[in-house]
Amino acid sequence: MSLKVGFLAPEGEVLPYYAARLKALSEVAGIEVVVYVDKAIHPNAIEGLEESPGAVRVVRISHLRVPSHRRAKDLGYTVSVRRGIPCSIAFHCIGDRLDILVVCNATQMLLAKAAAVFGGVSLALIVEDTLHATRLMPSWLKRIKAVAYRMSDSAFAFSEEAKAFLASIGYRREIFRTSWSLDFEAFRRAVTASTNRPSVREAEGVKFLFLGRLVPLKGSWSCWMHGSIVRRHSMAVHP
Repeated sequence: MSLKVGFLAPEGEVLPYYAARLKALSEVAGIEVVVYVDKAIHPNAIEGLEESPGAVRVVRISHLRVPSHRRAKDLGYTVSVRRGIPCSIAFHCIGDRLDILVVCNATQMLLAKAAAVFGGVSLALIVEDTLHATRLMPSWLKRIKAVAYRMSDSAFAFSEEAKAFLASIGYRREIFRTSWSLDFEAFRRAVTASTNRPSVREAEGVKFLFLGRLVPLKGSWSCWMHGSIVRRHSMAVHP
């Protein structure tokens, strides 16, 4: 009997490299992958997932659009977006008889909790939060996030800073340390007839560009240190 694992796409989207990893996971014996995406998703975002029927089952679900504003007064910017809220995710999880659902934020966790209570679905949480990223979050919102995160059965921390954040909110479940990684098939240098420059795979070194503010707890130091490790072991990295 196969293990059925569902992924609730972040903000209703599946990035190109995310889709490639879902397809690779579905090829593992004994695992059936279901990915839930916004009905309004652009076809390019799930390119490759539906080319081989049965490999990954894509389920389009309705999302409620609500305005969202994020402010960083110390850095002087405000981000305003319209978030997609997957209100019906619990019904889909129970109907699809999932064993595990992977979510990536507090809103998704709160909406999916009913699937755990009434359908026996285990909830796994992807965590990218850091103490730096949540430093200006209102205290009431931090408490809600902490309660939602502690509802999960396990967590995937994408950095040491994310693990520190989980510790700060009293998270006691199992934590798996993992990270994002680059898929060079999705992020490859464009090749045109008008250039003779070598591709990324043919170049002597690979240049990784970090664009951001060098502030404490943001992970910049970890990025720098890991660059030196890559230089020593496999390839030239030019910061």
